[in-house]
Amino acid sequence: MSRLSNTLPFFALTTAGLEAISAQELARLPQITSQTISYRRLSGTCQGDLASLCSLRTVDDVFLELAIWREIGRPRSSLEQLCHLAGALDLRPARAHLARLRAIRRFPQFSLSVSFVGKRNYTSEEIKEVMAKALEQTHRGWLYQRDDRQADLNVRVFLEQDVATVGVRVSKTPLHDRWYQRVHLPGALKPSVAAALVMLAQTTRTTTVLDPCCGSGTILIEAALQKASACGGDSNPTAVAAAQANVTAAGVTVPIFHWETLPLIG
Repeated sequence: MSRLSNTLPFFALTTAGLEAISAQELARLPQITSQTISYRRLSGTCQGDLASLCSLRTVDDVFLELAIWREIGRPRSSLEQLCHLAGALDLRPARAHLARLRAIRRFPQFSLSVSFVGKRNYTSEEIKEVMAKALEQTHRGWLYQRDDRQADLNVRVFLEQDVATVGVRVSKTPLHDRWYQRVHLPGALKPSVAAALVMLAQTTRTTTVLDPCCGSGTILIEAALQKASACGGDSNPTAVAAAQANVTAAGVTVPIFHWETLPLIG
């Protein structure tokens, strides 16, 4: 990624099976000039304003692409290779771009997220350890922060077979962590999946979405945020209270009802 270039490569992570609907959502953004689709990942280039990437609702997270590292093997000796590659990584241009979107300290704290496919003779925690040391040595004054919630920047390493894709998260927190999730219930639908369901239903401003078993209200909120009318309820008073709290936090108008439980007949 060239320093403060107007054309920026990015990649987005999505839930398995949602790649096509996420690609359709991306295609609606005029700033996106190209994109490719692979398992749980979309990639492309964005021209200009990065804020549009933060508006995506069906992806789990989106990152500026910093580097693609190849021939990352399974032996433990690969840790030394990853340390060397991380030492050559320059996070400062990404920091400058993202500072246009949100406040970032001059000497930020950074977290690391690592995932890989297949067995290896080293762990994701060991990758984090060697990369964190290398990045701190290269970026004087920058500090590794284990708690992603406290970090200014998140560096993401997605290692598939022998190829590692490295990026920096565009938003402060993952996109699937919605601001309105004040109350969580077990088994609640992920917001990005709920948003995809609403899009697949092709809702419009004249559509009414009814969710009779609304749980914590995720589908209803995502429908309302996409400008559809929505209402719902649940027989569980705990779910009703959770949905009402989340609807209020989302700032949308969605009536939530408590259904009475009917006795079985016969």
